Amino acid sequence: MKAFLTGGSSGIGQHFKQHLESLGHDVIAPTRQELDLSDPTNINVDLKEYDLLILCAGVDTNGRQEFYKMKPSDFVNTINVNLTSNIILIHQYVQQRLFKPCSKVVVIGSQVVDGYYPGYGVYGTTKHALDAFMNTIKYELKDKNIGFTIIHPALTKTNFNRNRGNVPEDQVNDLYDQIPHMQTSDLIPIFDQIIKDKDNLITKVSLTK
Repeated sequence: MKAFLTGGSSGIGQHFKQHLESLGHDVIAPTRQELDLSDPTNINVDLKEYDLLILCAGVDTNGRQEFYKMKPSDFVNTINVNLTSNIILIHQYVQQRLFKPCSKVVVIGSQVVDGYYPGYGVYGTTKHALDAFMNTIKYELKDKNIGFTIIHPALTKTNFNRNRGNVPEDQVNDLYDQIPHMQTSDLIPIFDQIIKDKDNLITKVSLTK
């Protein structure tokens, strides 16, 4: 099995990449320098040979901050990386993989789609939009032999907070200290079920802790 994966340098994406490689699968996971998701108009990827498209990359530029204090460039970047680039990659994958066997798109969403979290307005909006998009195209393309699954994990301990850019080092883990959370390894069993789901029956999974 051959997979193209974004967000493989850290967090959930890194864990998925390592897991697939441990099973002997061929995983291509470009770095941020090799695939700039902040500029979606320049994305052009040859995806026709990949059985799996796994989209884990995500940012929350200046998240955990009141919306009115953010700069437009901050939330535009979050929208580009979390939403627009994913839609473009899925569009390219669908065009190149129509009717080919064992084609599947897996997207990492977030538990924020189940509620409203102050300080996560733009980030939450991108995840709500991704959920709506995936819910639509799974029906629109149901006869094209491509499966679509979105995973909404509960709070999962990764280095995401450290990468936000506006969280003091001594507060990086405070969110995990205060709220029950999962480890990235908790996602592996459901991930395995999804990639083995040849009939594409698993279209959405919400995980809670």
